Amino acid sequence: MELIEGENLHHLAEAQGLLIDDFYEVAVQCLEPLSFAQDNDLLHRDIKPGNIMVSTTPSGKILVKILDFGLAKFSE
Repeated sequence: MELIEGENLHHLAEAQGLLIDDFYEVAVQCLEPLSFAQDNDLLHRDIKPGNIMVSTTPSGKILVKILDFGLAKFSE
């Protein structure tokens, strides 16, 4: 299991909010894994800010990971 350092989107938004450009970057990065899952008939079923981890690379770029596929289900 990968150790991801950072904060989930819920805590980040509550503590300091996001600039519009940062919000856009988070949204765009969330779309790719969700689109991939959909293309493979997998539904996450628990997308919420608490399941989106946001960290920053050493260069300052935002890096987003979607967590908790525990309720995921393959669709027919």
